[in-house]
Amino acid sequence: MDDRAEPTFVDKELEKYLREEFGYSGTQLAFFLRDLKILLRREKLKASELEKAYEQLIKYAEDLKKSFLNEQRQTEKLLQSQKSIVIILAKAIEKRDYYTAGHTDRVTEYAIKTGEQLNWPKERLAVLELAGHLHDVGKIGVPDAVLNKPGKLTAEEFEMMKAHPEIGEQIIRGNDFLESLLPYILYHHERYDGKGYPKGLAGEAIPIEGRLLAVSDAFDAMTSSRPYRKGMDPEAAIGEIKRCSGTQFDPKIAEVFLEAWDAGALLPILQKNGIQKGAEFVSDAHS
Repeated sequence: MDDRAEPTFVDKELEKYLREEFGYSGTQLAFFLRDLKILLRREKLKASELEKAYEQLIKYAEDLKKSFLNEQRQTEKLLQSQKSIVIILAKAIEKRDYYTAGHTDRVTEYAIKTGEQLNWPKERLAVLELAGHLHDVGKIGVPDAVLNKPGKLTAEEFEMMKAHPEIGEQIIRGNDFLESLLPYILYHHERYDGKGYPKGLAGEAIPIEGRLLAVSDAFDAMTSSRPYRKGMDPEAAIGEIKRCSGTQFDPKIAEVFLEAWDAGALLPILQKNGIQKGAEFVSDAHS
């Protein structure tokens, strides 16, 4: 490296200082200045290497960010495609049960509003959304004559209908993408007092996913019209949620659902689906 590139203070000012303060002169001063120049060259080289390493690190970070964003976009596209397939499947199943058209959409929306009221993170709400659409997937295994009977079911027919959560579990289990939906599918007809189906679980032994979906599912069943009866007035259905809190429904989930109702979060869903007030309700064995 060219000595001329070194700062002039090494040759002039520092040399003067060393002579005056320390009495350096001759060979002693020359060796000291030589060693100092070598040290400065090394430090300058280190600084250059650090600067180069920093620039490479910045470039790597930028490339990593681009790669991450691209992967994120691809993941979002994949999830959107999977979601679309789930909704298409749900619609296909719903076509067989034409008395409950729109049921899965409404249940999903009610459930999401409840989940939001519980401050569930968006990842959990995304699973809930898929589960809402597929919670009745097991109805694909229920005979059409039972599924579309224009009246109350017999005890034997109701037993067939009650099989749909376990049929749904059998369909979904083993699918890595849909495995997280199982608690919703299998347990949404369990009751807090243990009188539900298919397992007869009670209280918090029922996964919270099932307890949450049970309220939304029941509310839609009550407020939806069928050929043999009109849907219940939403206010009356809310009264049923209150009355059955602690027996049919988890009291905490029921309370949160009622908070969503009081906040006006559920009314737009009813209005969008043309559900009117002032209707008479008759108990429905299909729900």
